[in-house]
Formats: sequence, C-alpha cells, structure tokens
Amino acid sequence: SLTIDDGRLSAWAQNLRSGLLLICLALVLSRRLNQKQKTLPIGDKKWEALHQNKLPSSVSRVARPVEKPMVTTLGGTLTRSSDAAPALPSRFSCFSCCCMTRPECGRAARTQRTFVTESLPDDDEEWSSREAARPQAWTVEDIVEAGVPSASAESVLQLASAIGASDVEPLSDATTLWRFASAREFDIEAAKDMHVGAVAWRASFSIKSVMDAHGCGEAYRDSAGSRPSAWAWARGTSTREAEIVHRHGFWGRLSVCAPADRAPVAVWRPGMADVRGYVSEGLLGVMTRGFVAHLEDLLQAGRAQSRGSRKIVRCRLVIDARGLSLSTLRHLPAMMSMTGLGKQYFPEVTASVTVVRAPRSFTFVYNAIEPFLTPVMKRKVCILGENFDEGLRSHAGLEPSCLPTFLGGLTPDSEVCVAATVPQGLGREFALGGAGPGGS
Repeated sequence: SLTIDDGRLSAWAQNLRSGLLLICLALVLSRRLNQKQKTLPIGDKKWEALHQNKLPSSVSRVARPVEKPMVTTLGGTLTRSSDAAPALPSRFSCFSCCCMTRPECGRAARTQRTFVTESLPDDDEEWSSREAARPQAWTVEDIVEAGVPSASAESVLQLASAIGASDVEPLSDATTLWRFASAREFDIEAAKDMHVGAVAWRASFSIKSVMDAHGCGEAYRDSAGSRPSAWAWARGTSTREAEIVHRHGFWGRLSVCAPADRAPVAVWRPGMADVRGYVSEGLLGVMTRGFVAHLEDLLQAGRAQSRGSRKIVRCRLVIDARGLSLSTLRHLPAMMSMTGLGKQYFPEVTASVTVVRAPRSFTFVYNAIEPFLTPVMKRKVCILGENFDEGLRSHAGLEPSCLPTFLGGLTPDSEVCVAATVPQGLGREFALGGAGPGGS
C-alpha cells in the first residue's frame, strides 16, 4: 500500500498555501499595473468645498482655473494660460505602488543636502517680478539635458506646457514630469490629470506636517514640496507617532546605495506586518501617515539624485516575502489602502521590484503567468526564492551584503521598521496622548 509521510505532506500543504497567497498578490499587482487610473473632474462647487479646507493659495494657482492664469515659459516666450477644470484620481489602487521612483541614499550624502521650496506669489507686484525673473523657455534640448530620455522629451515638453510648468515646484522639474508621463503611458491628458490631482492631494494631506512628524533634515515651507536640488531628510522617532510607526511599520530606506548609479535601496517586509492590529487598534491612519512619509522620502531623494546626475534615477525595492500566509488575505484591503497611495500620487518611484524568500510553489505559478504580463512588468518584477544572491545582483544590481542582517546582509536592521505585533490598548493610549503599551 502507498503511504505518505505526514511531515512531507504538511510541508507541501504549507508551501501550497503560501503559493496561493502570493499568486493572489501577483494577480492583483498585474491587474493594477495594467489599469489606467480613472479621474473625476472637479467643478466649481467641488473646488469651493476643497478650498474651505484652507488649501494654500500657492496650490490653488495650479489646481484650478484662477483669475490670474498660470505663468508658463514654454513655447518660446513667457505666456499665461488658463487650464481646464482639473481632475482628482479615483479610489486607491493596490499593491502596485511598488512601481514608483528612485530616491538617493547614503548618510554622507544626506548630511550635505540643502532643501529649498518656492511657492507661487499671491500679489500682483510679486507675480510680475517673479515672472520677469523666471528662466528662459524650455526646449526639447533643455529637457534632454536635464536627464529625460530623448525619445520622451517631446512628451514631457507637452506635459510641462499643459500644466504651466517652468522647472519649479510643485513637482514640475523635467525628470519628475517624466515620471507622471511614464505612469500614464505618455497620455498627456491623463498625465496632466494625475499631476493636478497629486498637487491637490499633497495639500489636503499636509505633506509638511507628515514629514515634520516622522523625521528631520528638510524645512518644508508649504505642502507642495521642494526644489529637488538636494535632499537631507532622515526618518526619526522624535514624536510618539513616529515611535509607533518605527515599532510596527514594515518599510525602510537603507543608508546604502546601488553601486552602479547611487540609486536608493528600500526594503519592505509585509509578511511580518500586524495589519490586523493596525485595524483593531484604530491605527491604520497613523501607519498610513508613516508610509506616506516613506514614499515622499523615496520620491524627493530620487528627484535630487536625478537632478544631480542628469538622468532618471529610481530606487531598488526589495520585498521580503517570508511570513506571508493565507491569513494575510483577510487584511488585504487595509494593506491596499496604504500601498495604493504610491500608484496614485508617487509615480515611477522604483526601477525594480525584487521579491526574495518566496516559496517555490509561487515561483512555479509566477513562471506560468509571466507570458501574460506586459514587457515593463517583466523587466521590473523578479521573484526569487531562499537562494536569491545571484538573482539580486542580476536584476537589481545589488550585492546581498547591502541588505539588512535579517536578509543576510550587513546593514543594521534598525534602518527598517521593526514590524512588531501591535499590543492591545495601544490605539486608545495614543488617542488619549499617553505613552501607550511598551512606550517610553
């Protein structure tokens, strides 16, 4: 009679369960990466409702038609243009935020950076003087010189003209506009809607307050962002909110950089995250703010490195798949609400997404569905098992030694959030302003 070892059967079942989970995540990822974001036009009444939330006037000049049209230096002369009603993106997309942009890394580089922001003027005299002082009109050659690939320079010029950009904030330098255009497959109208929506969202979400709460090194003057000439922000734990995020988050940007182009390196370990605890303790909003600070860190560091090197620089993202199980699927909507912000408001942050320590069953299934993925997805995503050293080198250009110690590298684990279990009562203690369980 045929007998089956119980241990082998149990191991096979565990691998199958893990494989099914990762297959579901891959299918969601592939669907989201191929799905264009829908937009919702903002009419005058809806804009007035947003304006009641005290959006900065510097954002209002870009986010809606105004009496004093936006200034553009494109097309050979200084002109003013009034735009059509803007649009905001629809609901959050999901795990596909891992296809975003490449930040700059390295502690030495961080200490040398200076952060400057520039908001648009509010009065006529300042508007006129700022207009007279603006740089000469962009040309395709200027955009190529800034680091945009020549094949897409004309599209970036069209997008810059559509939004009234002149290489200043918000998010209007040439390489950042390329990110928006690339995220919408160089559909200029769709890219414009995405850009306008991102600027409005950044104001309503208050990027400045989020970055101030979760780190230091950059003095934001408004919610629009900064001129991407430098980036010195570093994640910290000076506030109770930041302490909670560091203790229970699952992400981090490392101090090391990719050796080829000094691109930043980010590590996520979603399988270790206590998403159930985020939800049950009412901390999902807190964790989302922390994750937004991480995405902003990646975006701004990538902008600074792109500007300095005059080429598109995007981060290498490494995802540790250990710990993912079928139970994770129960909390997938909560995870999607956080990670989907990347796809919506932080375009083209990553150049590569390397999944390591994935079960063999998942690798087998991924190879089966790979022929149905787009060429971009095939190049960007790579699934590796326990022995991932060689694959990491060939796909991401990274040496295993640059990873945290929990992945066999030499970088301190403290550079990635701890991903500890959320203790019962932490949410209530935080809401009441206390230190919380396990707090200081």
